[in-house]
Amino acid sequence: MTISHSQLRAFHAVATSGSFTLAAKRLNLSQPAVSDQVKKLEDRYNISLLVRSKRQITLSQQGEKLLSITNTIFSATDDAESYLTKSKQLQTGSISIAADSPVHVMPYIKVFKEKHPNISFTLSSGNSEECIKKVIKHESDFSVTAEPSNIIDPRLSTIELSRDKLVVIAPTSHPWSGRKEVELHELSNQPIVIREKGSMTRIVFEKTMKEKELPIFPSIEVEGREAVLEMVLAGLGISVVSEAEKKGYKDIASIPIRGCSAKMSEILSWQTSQSEKATTSAFIDCVKNNIRTKI
Repeated sequence: MTISHSQLRAFHAVATSGSFTLAAKRLNLSQPAVSDQVKKLEDRYNISLLVRSKRQITLSQQGEKLLSITNTIFSATDDAESYLTKSKQLQTGSISIAADSPVHVMPYIKVFKEKHPNISFTLSSGNSEECIKKVIKHESDFSVTAEPSNIIDPRLSTIELSRDKLVVIAPTSHPWSGRKEVELHELSNQPIVIREKGSMTRIVFEKTMKEKELPIFPSIEVEGREAVLEMVLAGLGISVVSEAEKKGYKDIASIPIRGCSAKMSEILSWQTSQSEKATTSAFIDCVKNNIRTKI
């Protein structure tokens, strides 16, 4: 049999207060109940822990040794309770997010940090497939991906953060940079900087072109949104991204595509089983209360 936690707690209270009466008040128990717990502990191990007299209670040699052990045990217990209480109150903790494009989640992190400055964030990047896998494997708390909600793993819960049109991006030095729009078929005559396989932007773009029976001539294939933008800036081709992804690059022009109705939905996903976790629940509430139209 394992040692009784309540018996150890009763002994510890008596040993540190020097009184059954004070120990009973501390534990919110009756004095006979505390005395009974200590007596059971002594009888179980055939050991004398307390030296009882009418005036005072002192510890035996064995009691002194056990007190040094219970000091360690209950100090650690108090530390654990303090940590868990702080976590529940969001005074400590962390949130990890895997995002195919961090731009879509940054506003929510900013709002959350303003309210809960002691919660730390870890942000990793990857394509939609990689990010969702991280959440399924519990390697990240959340994913932010351009993934249609109807094909996300059924173990996940989701919120749509945004829905943006596809646009052409080109360096401001490109002949198209001053145009109000381009025709979809014109993209077939241009070198395209394209995302890696598994990227939902690539999947949606390729599907759109295939439906119109239009070819694509990739100039270069790269991994990640930042790499696409850098390649475009370097003049290695134009590209197609969601409208929100171009923000922050002054030397890149964004051009609407006439005849293209495809849109990219950016989805926040998390394990449904983790919804009640304090930090997870708080971040979900933050997103719901500050969905992009409100920020």
